[in-house]
Amino acid sequence: MESTIDHRARIFLLTNDNEWTDIATGTCRAHVSDEPAVPSLSILNEEQPDTQLYATTIGKEAEVSVQQDTVISWTRPDGTDIAVSFETQIGCEAVWSEICRYQGKSYSALDNVKTSVQMSSQVQQLPEVIKDDTLPDIDTALQQSLVMPFVKRQLAAFMVDTGYVGRLLRVFTDAETNHQLPSTVSERLFSIFRSLVLLNSPQLLKELLKPENVLQVAGVFEYEPQAGSSRPEYRKYLADTSRYRQIITLKSPGLLALIHETFRAQYYKDVILPRVLDDDTFTTLVMLIRSNHMEIISGLEAEGEIYDQMYTFFFRAISNFYYDRNPFLETDSPQEALEVCKFFKEFLTIARTSTNPSQIRLYQYALCYTNTHARSESMNKFLTFVHKILSNQQMSGARGLAVELLLAVCQHDPHILRQSIASSNKQSSLLSAMIECFQGEPNVGVRWQLVQVLRTVVDNTAGSSVILSSTNSPGHSRSIDECLNQFYPLYATRLLQPIIDLDKSVDLLALGTDTKSDDILFHLCDLLTFFITAHKYRIKYLLLRSFIVQNILLLFAKHPLLYMKAAALRVFRTMIGTGDDFYFRFFVKHGSFKPIFLVFQQVDGRNNLLESALFELFEGIRAGHYRILINHLIEEHVNDLKGLSSNLYERLNEMYLKLNPQLESNESANASNGHDEYFERLGECDDSDSDCDDREEGEQEPDTNIDQINELRPYSPSKRSKLG
Repeated sequence: MESTIDHRARIFLLTNDNEWTDIATGTCRAHVSDEPAVPSLSILNEEQPDTQLYATTIGKEAEVSVQQDTVISWTRPDGTDIAVSFETQIGCEAVWSEICRYQGKSYSALDNVKTSVQMSSQVQQLPEVIKDDTLPDIDTALQQSLVMPFVKRQLAAFMVDTGYVGRLLRVFTDAETNHQLPSTVSERLFSIFRSLVLLNSPQLLKELLKPENVLQVAGVFEYEPQAGSSRPEYRKYLADTSRYRQIITLKSPGLLALIHETFRAQYYKDVILPRVLDDDTFTTLVMLIRSNHMEIISGLEAEGEIYDQMYTFFFRAISNFYYDRNPFLETDSPQEALEVCKFFKEFLTIARTSTNPSQIRLYQYALCYTNTHARSESMNKFLTFVHKILSNQQMSGARGLAVELLLAVCQHDPHILRQSIASSNKQSSLLSAMIECFQGEPNVGVRWQLVQVLRTVVDNTAGSSVILSSTNSPGHSRSIDECLNQFYPLYATRLLQPIIDLDKSVDLLALGTDTKSDDILFHLCDLLTFFITAHKYRIKYLLLRSFIVQNILLLFAKHPLLYMKAAALRVFRTMIGTGDDFYFRFFVKHGSFKPIFLVFQQVDGRNNLLESALFELFEGIRAGHYRILINHLIEEHVNDLKGLSSNLYERLNEMYLKLNPQLESNESANASNGHDEYFERLGECDDSDSDCDDREEGEQEPDTNIDQINELRPYSPSKRSKLG
């Protein structure tokens, strides 16, 4: 007997000084040895499940008790008190049930007499005969039990052991079949089954999800009082077996039944029960689904030829694209190509929720196979498959599914995509197709997923995945640098083109009327914020040689929607938050605070989110002791500051006097000349000049210098009109 899921817990011992000492923290597993048959609890290392941190036994006559629903305690034969504190109530109940089963006691056997009597009387309140007249009594008894944890356990066990659930469902079925289901009865049955779900028992949830019960339970929830006349059709969806497509052969009928049960549980969690579940019951249902996933993984590994079937099917479907054949024009290929996308999406979803050893095996078999040659060939074909779907405007139905697959692979191991981008054709790479899809895709969800993929691919701060054994090799750092060396000179300008051309190609009066354009600009602001934080050196020269900062301020000043103003302000605030004099001198030289004060005066005194964000911007400048900006604000924008209703001027002026104890009359003129000389000198710098190197320690230098970036621009920033 062994608990099927490891639960996070902490074990304590009571010392002679009556103090609880923390012994170990990890995942707790309950099991019973064969000879002698003694139950024991083991605390395992969370990162290395095979490493045991602590183990202790529980005697058959030991006085074990549960406290506060998450703590199990008992006294060992040597007189030492021991306690195990679980992170969740579900983990405590799972281990507690194993102990009770070994000792031959029910859940309530170790509780005090008062609780036992209370639970017994609660069960006795349930009427033996179930009919319309007794439904109110059943509903009342169940609702009263929801506030008593141990009563909930006993009632759940009673419902499962006595078949009470089936009898309740027969009342519903008979009434609905005979068209004698008044609203009072349907609402009462809905309340009863809602209480059954909230009893938060894994065994009872499994009983409700059994094939013989699942449709009738769904029928009860169709009569939700809040639904009104528009009653949902849960049973119709669950009874439709046409969506069950088996693309590989499974020998075990039990495995197939478990897959169907997991599908029904996910449908209940996502569609039927969202308005019913509380946090604890939601967690129980998620753990139940995860437990089924683990069993499905074990069942798939037990199938001897399952991975060979997957690999053969995968290659056959993708080869249609790889050899320039269009499967969507043939008779049987369209469905095959779509099914392979759907299958691997679900497969990778299961792999992501499993433990590390199983996740590694699943991922390697799913998209990489077992040997190096097959892995490379399979991944190249897969990425080509995704690339051609993203590039084909006529395949909009499959594009969203392909992006989901790309995101799943990227979450497992972004190194694969970085290698593909670094080694691909610069004119028709996967990254180019992703950018074109992002700017042209009408679906908001697909655009959001593409943004997540782009962030992950160019993220040089995130830790590497542990999916593949070679993930932490030096090649991963090189692949990030190679990917960034291609991204900034070749793709960054194309990606940010909607912002770069904002003042030329977009009618400023139309801002806020095009939902698609607003969504693209919002995501680009979010990406810019990330680039400024993650790529401090590379992004500087892109901002210098483009019109991005000025157009961000233009977006902030002219866009009518507050959330877009907040997105643009967040980019500006991120640049200030770096504390880099590069940005400060840039702001001073180009008068970047003029539109900031223009909007601040419009929202001053409204006490809304934008006013708070603007106040926080200036407060951050003061708290950061940014001397260049504080001097500029006090010397150039004193009237703007004094015109605000807040005390920003007094606070900034106080810091100004602290930073400038001895003010010189020509300080402002020297500072202005210094900014001009700084940017003129920066424009003449070569990347090899050590005096011009603003990189932080440890940051890699890109292969592309400023002049190469400037050559990619179709126009010169010096010819653009400034924001006045």
